[in-house]
Amino acid sequence: MNIRKLFSTVLIVCFVAVGCSGDSNPTAPTGPAQDPPPSFSMASVKVQCNDGSDCIQFFSRPDKDVLVVRVEILPPVGNKIIFNAGSVTVVRGENVGLQDQNLAYFRVSGEWKFTFVGNLATGDKTSFEVVATINVGA
Repeated sequence: MNIRKLFSTVLIVCFVAVGCSGDSNPTAPTGPAQDPPPSFSMASVKVQCNDGSDCIQFFSRPDKDVLVVRVEILPPVGNKIIFNAGSVTVVRGENVGLQDQNLAYFRVSGEWKFTFVGNLATGDKTSFEVVATINVGA
C-alpha cells in the first residue's frame, strides 16, 4: 500500500511540475512583429562647382516605400551635415537626391556615411534610423 501512495505522490508532483513549467513572463510583447527597416542603395555623381572645383552629388534608393525626415551626412573629413529631406515620401526603387537642387558637396575621397531617419510609409509605419555608406575615389 505504501508503494501506491508513493507512486501517486510522484505522479501528482510530476503533473504539477509540468503544468508550472510554461513561460509566464507578463512583460513579453504580445503584438505582431514590426516590419524590418529599409535599406538604401547609394550612388554618386562627380560634378563641377561654379568655382571650377570638383564636387559631388549623392543619390539614394530605398528598397521600401519610406517617409524620410532627415539625412545626417558624415564626410570622411569635417563636420556632420544635416540634409533636411522635408518629410518627403520616397517610393521603393526611386532615386532621390541628397542635396538641394543645383547644389553639391566638395568632393573628398574616402568613406561617406549617411544616416537616414524617417518612417516606413506603409505597413506598421515603424520609425527607423538606418546607416548607408559609399566610398568616393580620388
